[in-house]
Amino acid sequence: MEHMSKKKNITEMLTVAQVAEMLGISYAAALRRVEAMPGVLHLRVPGHEQRKRMLRIPRREVEAYIRECSKAN
Repeated sequence: MEHMSKKKNITEMLTVAQVAEMLGISYAAALRRVEAMPGVLHLRVPGHEQRKRMLRIPRREVEAYIRECSKAN
């Protein structure tokens, strides 16, 4: 049982491309929107320029963003 309770705390992490597809926007637009979202992991890519990075965005944050945008409309 203890193992199952730990699993609930794990959140699915999405790529910028997946977020762009969920929101129906371009990769660049999704990148601008998610950079400041809470919980976003900014990962550096070894062996590349310092500017090169990967972002992982918690699904729950993207879903919260969608809900917030729906309320505004």
